Amino acid sequence: MDAYRAIEAKKRFLLSKIRPFQDRVTNDGVRPQILQTYIDYNSAELVARYLASKRPFSQSFDTYLKHILKVLTEQSVLIRTKAMKCLTMIVEVDSNVLTSKDMTIGVNTSFLDHSTSVREAAVDLVGKYVHCRPDLINNYYEMLSDRILDTGVSVRKRVIKIMKDICIACPEYPKIPEICVKMIRRVNDEDGKSNFSISHLLPSLHESQNRLLTKAVRT
Repeated sequence: MDAYRAIEAKKRFLLSKIRPFQDRVTNDGVRPQILQTYIDYNSAELVARYLASKRPFSQSFDTYLKHILKVLTEQSVLIRTKAMKCLTMIVEVDSNVLTSKDMTIGVNTSFLDHSTSVREAAVDLVGKYVHCRPDLINNYYEMLSDRILDTGVSVRKRVIKIMKDICIACPEYPKIPEICVKMIRRVNDEDGKSNFSISHLLPSLHESQNRLLTKAVRT
C-alpha cells in the first residue's frame, strides 16, 4: 500500500509540472479535463531530469568519484594524469565537488606526486576555481602555497599566477601579505617568465588595495 501511494504521489507531482490538461472553462462553468499529447521543451526537460535522477546511475556519483580518486594512487603516471583531467571535467560541471573532504584529500595528495605533469594538473584544477570561490581558498591554500617552491618550472608558474589572481579577486583575504612575501621571494627565480609575472603583480595588487581602502572608507 505504501509503495502504491508513493507511485501515485510521484504521478501527481509530474502531472502538476507538465500540465497535461487544457485549462478551458465551458459556458456553464465546468472545467473539463481534456488530455493534451503535447508538452513544451522545458516541461519535457524537467520530466527527463526527474526520471534520470531516480535511476541507480544518477545516485552513484559519490561511489564513482571515490573510484576516480583511488586511481590517483596508480603506479602509471599517464593514468594518474588522466584521472586528474577527469576530475577537472567533473569540477567544470559542479565546482562544489571541490568542497568534498575526499576530493580535498585526493587533490592535496596529487600536489605531492613525484610526476611534474600530475602536480601541474592538480594545481591547474584548483587554480581555475579557487580565486572565484573564496570559500575554497582555506581548503587548498597551504598545499598550494608550498608548490611555489616546486622543482617543476611549469608548476611554479601556475602557482604564481593563481596567487596573483587571489590577491586581485580576494583583496580581503587575511593571508594576502604572506602571499606577497612568497611571490617576492621568487623574484630571482631562474625562470624569466616567473619574474615577468611577479613584476606585473604590483600594479594590479596596488589597484585592488585601493579598491579595498575605498570600500572601507565608504562603510
